[in-house]
Amino acid sequence: MKQSLFDVLFCVFISLQAIHASTSSARTACREILRFREVIFNGILRGKALAEAWQALPEGEEKKSALADIKNRWQAENWWDEPNGKSARQAKAIYEQN
Repeated sequence: MKQSLFDVLFCVFISLQAIHASTSSARTACREILRFREVIFNGILRGKALAEAWQALPEGEEKKSALADIKNRWQAENWWDEPNGKSARQAKAIYEQN
């Protein structure tokens, strides 16, 4: 997952706070925070709630663009062809209805 500027700055902040402790523990903390954010992001991306919010968008270019972005992200993770989990299957069904 691509790191945002916020993630990078947050890790720098943690590293500076831990400079007197252990450098490796600061790096480990950064990795754990980024991994946790990725897990949360992936859960939202694959979930039915996002699909329902997308479905509620008015027809038009914004909706098409959002679907293209979501589908690209799913395909990058190999979720599109075989969604794993009930919520992901429901989400894909919503995306494919339109």
